[in-house]
Amino acid sequence: MEQEQERQRKLLEEMITRSCGRRTEAGPLAERLLASFGTLSSVLRASPAALKQVEGMDEGLICLIQLIVAILERCHSDAQNQGEILRTPQDAIDYLRPYYFSAQREQIYLILLDGENRVKACHHLAQGELYTVQLECGSIVKLALESGAAGVILSHCHISTSNQPSQADLSTTERLEQILHDLKIKLVDHIIIADGSEASMAELGLLRRSAKELYGSGI
Repeated sequence: MEQEQERQRKLLEEMITRSCGRRTEAGPLAERLLASFGTLSSVLRASPAALKQVEGMDEGLICLIQLIVAILERCHSDAQNQGEILRTPQDAIDYLRPYYFSAQREQIYLILLDGENRVKACHHLAQGELYTVQLECGSIVKLALESGAAGVILSHCHISTSNQPSQADLSTTERLEQILHDLKIKLVDHIIIADGSEASMAELGLLRRSAKELYGSGI
């Protein structure tokens, strides 16, 4: 946790330094931003009015943050394109990350894949409370069957810096994997997106088949 906080502080400090050259002021300002908003993502999501309340913030820095947000939102829009082939867990993480950029509560997304792990569609399944979200396996099965998907990648976010699956995450994944297996549909992965880090259950060896089997020759 401390290492992640330091990494976020350094990123903010570098952004401030490169935008206005105020290296001596960059460190303290980065610390004040994190003290006010908690995380780098929360800083980027903050309103201009809220940012102005932090000592040392000026219009130039606020405009830069808005530009960064606009670029990330564009990435989110581009990520919705169909046809991309997900050959590795990192491909899946990169595809999914923009969907979670502005999430302030736990969310669930499902990627539907064809037999070559090519994206057919990506669906938002649920939004939960701040730290919990309920998953209905039936909705996943319905979407997979209706689309003729050969495989799916489940994902959800943690509103924290911890990307470790909870016991509930593991139990749900095991149950869903069995249901889909009986229908001859692969659960290719379950991705957890946290604030600044991600985890792939396939890569962690938490699924019945290896990541290489699930993703194919890309690994």
